[in-house]
Amino acid sequence: MNFWGFSKGVMKEVSEEFPPFLDKALKENPLKSEFLLPNAVARLIEKDKASFKVIMSHDKWYGVTYREDKDAVVKALQTMKEQGVYPQALWR
Repeated sequence: MNFWGFSKGVMKEVSEEFPPFLDKALKENPLKSEFLLPNAVARLIEKDKASFKVIMSHDKWYGVTYREDKDAVVKALQTMKEQGVYPQALWR
């Protein structure tokens, strides 16, 4: 899993690419088109418009993409709270 953090300059470049992508995607395949961040990053690197730093982490990433993911994430968060990784009142 990747977690992206971008500077304002990168966001500006990416936001300029998005409207043309969206125009094309809505015409060609609106239900399946994706603006893929790795591809946008690759284009910026190829154009020498940005550089990026990869920061590795040994922590496990949990995400909820589908409804079926929720129970596993809730359980993992509860386990981490019990282990003291996160506080019991995580969102208070």
